[in-house]
Amino acid sequence: MKLLLALQLLLTLNPTLSAVGNCSSLEKRETIVGTVVAQYTLPLCVCHPCAAWLIVRLKNASKARPTFVRVVVEYFPNSNSPDNGYPTELVKSAVEWKFEAVRFEEGDGVLERFLKVEDIATKQDITEQTAASAWLLLPGAAKEQLPFGEVLRCYEVTNGRYKRTGSGN
Repeated sequence: MKLLLALQLLLTLNPTLSAVGNCSSLEKRETIVGTVVAQYTLPLCVCHPCAAWLIVRLKNASKARPTFVRVVVEYFPNSNSPDNGYPTELVKSAVEWKFEAVRFEEGDGVLERFLKVEDIATKQDITEQTAASAWLLLPGAAKEQLPFGEVLRCYEVTNGRYKRTGSGN
């Protein structure tokens, strides 16, 4: 029952999951440099390619008003690799990375604090009662103030099109 609820949550919460991997190689890539500060709470993979959802604080953003974006890193499960192919190097700690990304406007959306939860039997929204965090701050990012309630731009990155550029936060 809990697995069914989690699967329903994932599909309800991420309507853009099916669009991951739809980037054409002809689309213009942008370089994004910033510190990965949070990852999505439910890194489940229900369709391929899979997606690692990250929150990145852009480099050169004002300290008083930092700019955050959502970065969706696609990957394919691989039972022969650590963590089944999930790009864990990106979420070990708050570190600066350089991403070669494609703007993914369909992924733009309000940054929600909690996972959207619906009671299966009654179809009522019980998000506030459950208060399950949608995002996990990475080690070294405990003081980050994520802009919940604001619309974040979204970018898509093919697995491997990123490189570590700095040390910890």
